[in-house]
Amino acid sequence: MSKTGGREKKVRKPPTRKRKPAPPAPDPKSMGGIEYKKLKLDEIRTDLDYCRKQGRVTAMSQLHRLELQLHDEMREALMAQDDPTATLSSQELLAFILETILEMPQSVQDQIAATLEAVRTGAIVKLGAPPTGKKKRTGGSSS
Repeated sequence: MSKTGGREKKVRKPPTRKRKPAPPAPDPKSMGGIEYKKLKLDEIRTDLDYCRKQGRVTAMSQLHRLELQLHDEMREALMAQDDPTATLSSQELLAFILETILEMPQSVQDQIAATLEAVRTGAIVKLGAPPTGKKKRTGGSSS
């Protein structure tokens, strides 16, 4: 400070942004796998929007990769939920089919047996209807 009446320079602090506190992390044990994945997918998309606004390109590529991976996992989980046989092994699937057929009425079992026999003998099988006659396929190459 000089005695000539000069002013003392004040050092300016950069403005601070008030950040919203992060919401509490969801507990994966308290919700199902699909709900948790949906919640995480929304969170990733929010983070992507934030990175886009801030211009953080390097983080965006990683978040995009994570978003695609999580989206694929969620789609597979939804498909498995819609089709319980999708996750069965071939032996488990065979057991499931046999159990289902054995629970059906005898007339339906006979229709299934007739359709299988028609397929084995090379007869033309009209899908959606039980086989009526055993028509041999004609033409084509012999093997």
